[in-house]
Amino acid sequence: MARFFRSLLLVLALVVARAQIKAEPAQVDLGKLKQNVDATAEVQLVNTGAQAIELTGTSADCGCTVATLKTKTLAPSERTTLRISVQTRNYQGIVHRTVREAFFC
Repeated sequence: MARFFRSLLLVLALVVARAQIKAEPAQVDLGKLKQNVDATAEVQLVNTGAQAIELTGTSADCGCTVATLKTKTLAPSERTTLRISVQTRNYQGIVHRTVREAFFC
């Protein structure tokens, strides 16, 4: 019998400097997943400030989670896609993963 995650929730945490950036959505709930599958989600990052920003570092709190950016420099009002991939491995129960993005302007 396959075991399931009860829920997998990804939270995007932004390291805020003088510029402003918004994640749409700020949280992603991948719902109930089987073990040993790959799940993906996409989050839009929007520069809501008045200055261009450079996205300098993407990190996750677990090796099972990888986040990749489509673009690393955003002009004011520009957006980019952050693609998040999670391997469910043998995890059971509710699992939370956090992805962080650092930037400067």
